[in-house]
Amino acid sequence: MRRQIVSIAQSGLGKRWIRCGAGMRLRRDCSGWVRCVYSHMRLDVMRPPDPHDANGVLLTKRFVDAFGTFHKAQLPALGDLVFWHYTYDKNRNGLLDDLWTHIGIVEEIDTNGRIAVLHYDGKVKRVYMHLSKPSVHIDPLLAQSEIPDNPNCQAQRTRYAACQKRYGSQGCRWSHHRMKQACAPPQAIERATANSYLVDPRKAGIIYGKHTGELFAGFGTILQTPLPSHLRINRHAISSVYPTPSHPQRWVSFSTPLSR
Repeated sequence: MRRQIVSIAQSGLGKRWIRCGAGMRLRRDCSGWVRCVYSHMRLDVMRPPDPHDANGVLLTKRFVDAFGTFHKAQLPALGDLVFWHYTYDKNRNGLLDDLWTHIGIVEEIDTNGRIAVLHYDGKVKRVYMHLSKPSVHIDPLLAQSEIPDNPNCQAQRTRYAACQKRYGSQGCRWSHHRMKQACAPPQAIERATANSYLVDPRKAGIIYGKHTGELFAGFGTILQTPLPSHLRINRHAISSVYPTPSHPQRWVSFSTPLSR
């Protein structure tokens, strides 16, 4: 069941939309995407008595408190929910000081303790989080062990130096690109990322940090085997939880492509 949830979440990676089911209309944000993914298991993670008294992340947190387990263990399980604070200015006071502002789904846990998380931010993306070093973006030790010694690297550096000497930096952009690909390929840099940026470092109002580890609030475990019968729902009926919105542009069906 857990791997099925991860597989459903991965199917939308890099996309602005994911198919949830006929007639479903969900929020085009992180909590709407999580709700969409879990709906494939006939599980609605946003079923509070009053759906209008909080944002989607907090509603999901309340569901976890009622029917699952909220914890801050170092290592979660696949398919668990990840909650973050302080990712955007929810109350518009100019500061990133709001609780329960972002959510994702645990995709993978590396042997070194790094956690890969899928989340929705304009489209489905992957971020990394290492709770033992929450403020570290690129881990030098991890980078040394993960980025291989490419024999082509020194050759590309020599060519780039010769190109610079002859044409200058502006005339050697392609040579510089080839050197970067050989000496620090993007895949290796990704493997060396301890904590991804969840908030743009240039954003105003940052108080508590910008990395996934710094803004971490906790994990939510709600998947159980077998799934309790009282949590099973008709996934096509999920849209009935919310009435017709007064501002339709903020609400879209995840079964159709999204536009920003």
